[in-house]
Amino acid sequence: MVPSAATPTRLPAATTLLTAATAAAAATAAAVLLLPGEARADGGTAASLVSRENAIQNATLWMPPGARITSTDCTEMLIDSSPRYVCTVEWGPAEQ
Repeated sequence: MVPSAATPTRLPAATTLLTAATAAAAATAAAVLLLPGEARADGGTAASLVSRENAIQNATLWMPPGARITSTDCTEMLIDSSPRYVCTVEWGPAEQ
């Protein structure tokens, strides 16, 4: 089959669409991987390769001013022979 004159114009459009979709997927994946953790109204979770204390500090980044930590739960995992600390911190209003 002999390519038609329309074939070259379709290819760049398809390539552009694929490149845009790939870039969007890569940006989404990067955003998920670069965030220090997740936050809720009453707590946060974060991971650290440095230390347990660093994971706790990262988990409290979204803690509102005046709140106090009510509980901390940490798990240490080995990934490729390196420790990773994942901590969940819950907080509540300051006692008055």
